[in-house]
Amino acid sequence: MREVIERDFSNLKNDIRMTEKLDLDKVRTELAKVEREFLLQKKTDEETLNSLHIANEKLEKRILQYSTPHPPLSCSSSPPVVAVAFSGTFCLVLARVAAFF
Repeated sequence: MREVIERDFSNLKNDIRMTEKLDLDKVRTELAKVEREFLLQKKTDEETLNSLHIANEKLEKRILQYSTPHPPLSCSSSPPVVAVAFSGTFCLVLARVAAFF
């Protein structure tokens, strides 16, 4: 009787070990999947950040370009045209930046 109980106990321990091993394999697989997704998202975020950085540099260059005094083509209409063009560009850049957040 004792041998039967020991054998059953041994079989039960082996079953538990196999179940634990299968569970551990599932956890490792899920962890690898989550890590891949995280790295992919990180790469996407870095690309987005890089494009925002480039857009910011372009905007800064345009701001500096419009802030330097230029001789107006016609004294009465040039400043409003520049102001409208600048504010329109600024609104477009803000809309693009806001789309990422």
